[in-house]
Amino acid sequence: MSPAAQTPDSVSPRRSKGSSRRAAARGGRSRGASRASLLGRLVIALVLIAAGVGVAWWAVQSTDRSQVEVPAETSAQSTTLPLFERVSVSGRVGATPTIEIKAPLEVDGTKATTIVDGSGRDITEGSPVLVAITAFDGASGQTLSESGRPQLSLGIVGTDAIGDELTRMVVGKREGSRLVAFRTI
Repeated sequence: MSPAAQTPDSVSPRRSKGSSRRAAARGGRSRGASRASLLGRLVIALVLIAAGVGVAWWAVQSTDRSQVEVPAETSAQSTTLPLFERVSVSGRVGATPTIEIKAPLEVDGTKATTIVDGSGRDITEGSPVLVAITAFDGASGQTLSESGRPQLSLGIVGTDAIGDELTRMVVGKREGSRLVAFRTI
């Protein structure tokens, strides 16, 4: 091949062809990134779904009451405001909740109720769950978590990782539910 044949124009088609190969390779890699992104989104969705269930985790470690949902009218805690009406919870399910304490919280044992029904699958004994637990001081409403964020726990319902009390609270609920639990420390 003569030097005249190797003009920038004659090299350009080769670069163009190589550029096409590189673009095709990048296109293949970007699909992988989409899969990783989808997997990340799935993991985040699972965390958010189970986060509501986790609010109750801190409330079940030390007591063994079998009844966990107490109707407000049977609570003898206050003649002015039933126990579950003394606290209002706000914030998106899956995010760190904020609470407002309207009256002093005095509780014996453990009591819990569902404040947001989830739309996920039913939780049964043996179900894998990811729970997010945010603990608050019942007098001040201050977060007791070290980082101010929920504590995440992954486990199987009915095992030691989840515990008996939390199992009783979450069995029969749906993923994405938010529970409020009270317990004495």
